[in-house]
Amino acid sequence: MLRKHYLKGYTARQIVQRAMKIIPYSVNVMDEHGVIIASGEPSRLHQRHEGAILALKENRIVEIDSATANQLKGVRSGINLPISFHEQLIGVVGITGEPEQVRAYAELVKMAAELVIEHMVLIEQRQWDKRYREELINQLILRENSTESLRSMAAYLGIDLAVPRVVLIIELSQPDREALRNVMDYFENHARNHLVTFTEFNELIIIKPITLKEGKWNTRQEMGELQMFKSWAASSGFSRILVGAILPARRDCTVLCSPPGPPRRWRKDKSCAASTFFIMTTRSPRC
Repeated sequence: MLRKHYLKGYTARQIVQRAMKIIPYSVNVMDEHGVIIASGEPSRLHQRHEGAILALKENRIVEIDSATANQLKGVRSGINLPISFHEQLIGVVGITGEPEQVRAYAELVKMAAELVIEHMVLIEQRQWDKRYREELINQLILRENSTESLRSMAAYLGIDLAVPRVVLIIELSQPDREALRNVMDYFENHARNHLVTFTEFNELIIIKPITLKEGKWNTRQEMGELQMFKSWAASSGFSRILVGAILPARRDCTVLCSPPGPPRRWRKDKSCAASTFFIMTTRSPRC
């Protein structure tokens, strides 16, 4: 799960670097305890900042002039602004300088800090999402964990396990990172209800939802859609597509081939009867 500690060292350093590119003053970032975790002046790192502590305690902007700074510990003149994310107070961003000189930059720097945090959290969320999707695919294929574990992971991803699905195996004639990235981006942005992963055998595995009509799957319709997908896949460096088919009431697994060929039976697998999902092995027979 995404951690609630949003303001990490790397994120804080990004805030300092970006802010100091647009203003001629040193910038500090303090965590939720008022400790400096990033600064334009590295010698100040890991010091407790009393101005930041006050800003956190009272949730307000704290301005400190030179006279006041001399009476406080670890403090220089400047402005300290509390920063929030999802209505949670997570730290403070400070600009070093006389308040009347840096005041004009205060809200700009705060806004920049919160945008950086939002961006970094989004990246982390996507990374966790990718890991969970890959793990869910592995569990569905290998059936290593309990049904409750599958349901929990699927719920996190917003995936309905009750929906019938099939597996597409797409072979790469030659590994092409750019083509693979384009495919992954496509499913990430336009087909979130598909589960996608890439194997060490240069195969792209897609667990795809299907629609049943009167309890039956129209494989001809699916093959028609597959031909359209095949045309797109061929231009992206893929050589062959295999489609696995299973219905909830059936006890065998069938593979349909593309390019066209007669359907082949795989060995019967007891797990087929227990799952809506097609069960495959990494060394499956080829058409």
